[in-house]
Amino acid sequence: MEPETEEQRSRLAYWSWQDRSLRSTDPPRLEDGRRLIRVFPEWISGLPLWEDYTENYPFERDVLPLSSELQDRLEAWNEHWQNRDLDEEVPQLDQWIAEGRALVARLRDELGDIADVRAKFGL
Repeated sequence: MEPETEEQRSRLAYWSWQDRSLRSTDPPRLEDGRRLIRVFPEWISGLPLWEDYTENYPFERDVLPLSSELQDRLEAWNEHWQNRDLDEEVPQLDQWIAEGRALVARLRDELGDIADVRAKFGL
């Protein structure tokens, strides 16, 4: 997907810089020492959370210090995406994207000192 706005181009350039930083450290960490957690749905059950360049690809429950309620909501959000045929649109797409953005905000609150959270859906 090509960026359509200056904001999207700027965000993708920043993400590219972050990715280069991650690849250059062991364990992978951003310049400020935090981890980078990406959020996007996938055809797996469980949490839609990913960390490149680590064994946490994808994350299992309770690996991160997240509330059980948030983990449940993230799993349900991913299941909503899965409950369709491969070529079918996500049911209630706008609502699903809005819910995903709210979940990302919660993740940022719960992981603020530990990780930067990148939403990789509904760009």
